[in-house]
Amino acid sequence: MAFDDLSRIKRPTAYELKAREGGMAAAAPLVKEFGPNLSQWSEEQVLLFVGAVWKGCADRLRELIKESEAPF
Repeated sequence: MAFDDLSRIKRPTAYELKAREGGMAAAAPLVKEFGPNLSQWSEEQVLLFVGAVWKGCADRLRELIKESEAPF
């Protein structure tokens, strides 16, 4: 990877990381239920997992906004 490419990499903000925590918390029960090896999951299980992550991130971001902790 060229140095120029490295300079374009954006680090997640504190708010993005907090939102991701919501996604991780929402997906954790599915990992516990389906097992930690995602390569063994069915397509339906993966779709449920991705949906849980997406919803968990969005829900946590909404919480941050309601609590006036988001930067906008």
